[in-house]
Amino acid sequence: MITETRDSGKKYLTVLADGKFHQTVPEGTEGAVIREYEDKDEQKKTKTELIFDSVSGSISNISFEDGDFGKNLNIELDGDGVVSLGTSSSFGEDLMKKLPNINLSKPIKLSPYAFTAEGKSRKGITVYQDDEKIESYYFDKDKGVAVNGIPQPQGDTTKYDSDDWKMHFMTVRKFLIKEVEKLIGVSDVEPAVSLDDF
Repeated sequence: MITETRDSGKKYLTVLADGKFHQTVPEGTEGAVIREYEDKDEQKKTKTELIFDSVSGSISNISFEDGDFGKNLNIELDGDGVVSLGTSSSFGEDLMKKLPNINLSKPIKLSPYAFTAEGKSRKGITVYQDDEKIESYYFDKDKGVAVNGIPQPQGDTTKYDSDDWKMHFMTVRKFLIKEVEKLIGVSDVEPAVSLDDF
């Protein structure tokens, strides 16, 4: 997996609003582009990046870490590359919904997407395993209903304002994080566990 190398020696990929994987690389790297962005202090900066449509590998570790813009879900592939997604992003939430349906002993392919259909923004991560698309563990596509305990909006949603929806989405996010922690055997005090035993 080709990704940014940090001090840990691991390589990192993030997904941006364009629905692509971005890898920070040294200036002058062949095929790289320069992207302007604002840091957490709203200072304009630039990054030199390679851009990828997908990444493949076997999940060797799953963990969470606090980043500059909130909590991140880190999916380590093949022991040397990490896909890092904000848990509050559509990409992170979508992947958390699919993780329980992934066989952790087999390789996967991750392909982020971002497009607009019927006036609505669609963002997420398509997951393939054994040439099949992995669906959400929390939605029954045939019946069109939520399943497996994912929180649903309470009361009359026609009366919901933006704060009500924010509270609902935060409840769902916290639920998904807890479910992923259960999946990987992480308690409230343990940072991460290896998935070598799967």
